[in-house]
Amino acid sequence: MLTEILGLWGLQQPFELIPFVYHRADPRAILADLPPLISRLANQGDPTSLAILNEAGRELAAAVLAVADQIGMHGPIPLAIAGSVGLRTPLLLQFLCAELAQHGRPADPLTPVEDPAIGALRIARELQR
Repeated sequence: MLTEILGLWGLQQPFELIPFVYHRADPRAILADLPPLISRLANQGDPTSLAILNEAGRELAAAVLAVADQIGMHGPIPLAIAGSVGLRTPLLLQFLCAELAQHGRPADPLTPVEDPAIGALRIARELQR
């Protein structure tokens, strides 16, 4: 993965990474290049990228379960997925859903939305049915 990251940013050596990222006004903007790269590499079977997405899925599931428990939600969890990483990284969603299901709390319905407010409205509508 290191070779791909260096190539993505036109760098030659790993020691160039820190100044390249952190000497910018907004380092988050350049770091946004990484999720599509990690997704592509994971789809190609790269074990490091798969491990990153798997761990991210587990962490997201832990957050979802904590919120669901805090508000007293039992059984399936209606879940809206928004944001570029969530919407454009199918393996991340697969790992997230697998982890929720493993805890007996599947994501249902799972609603990908471009606008989070629309997702909240859809879930509210589903809950009223």
